[in-house]
Amino acid sequence: MYRDEDRRRAWHCGWIDREEWVSPHQIPTNPVGAAQLVPAKLVLLDEAGEKLPEDKIVCPGWLVVQDEVIEGARAYRAFDKGVLTDLFPNLEHAVGEAAEFFAGVAAEHQDAELKRAKNGG
Repeated sequence: MYRDEDRRRAWHCGWIDREEWVSPHQIPTNPVGAAQLVPAKLVLLDEAGEKLPEDKIVCPGWLVVQDEVIEGARAYRAFDKGVLTDLFPNLEHAVGEAAEFFAGVAAEHQDAELKRAKNGG
């Protein structure tokens, strides 16, 4: 049976030391379907489309509360509404890049959702 610490290690929780992280395949599963709690099929790609090494993958729950990610999300919403320079009058290159990155991810997500809906899923 899973313990919360096991799950946090398998998902590479950012609030615990990286030395404690384990491969998702090292976590024992039980016959009641707990295996689906393990990110065994998680494959993330870098900007070049290459598979990220397992030690570079961090739990999304930790990632989304990081200041840089929150600021990037704010930049995207402002960009999407056409008010990016109003919210960020001294627009820095990194903020613009974050807004563009989020816009790309949002478009990919929307495309995937449309394909899934089209396929009856």
